[in-house]
Amino acid sequence: MKTRIEIYEINRPQNIVASGSWNRQLSAAEIRKETKYMMRYSDSKKFASRVITDRD
Repeated sequence: MKTRIEIYEINRPQNIVASGSWNRQLSAAEIRKETKYMMRYSDSKKFASRVITDRD
C-alpha cells in the first residue's frame, strides 16, 4: 500500500502545490497530522487536500 497526500488549489484542482508520499497506509490521525503540517502556510479558503491510496 502507498499513500499520497496532495494539496491543491480549489479553483484549479490540477495545480498541486504540495504533496507527500509514504510506502505504507497511514492512519486517520497520521493523515490529519501530515495534512495540517503541509497546509501550515496555506489559506484554507484557497487550498484543499486529497488522499490517494494505491495498492501494489
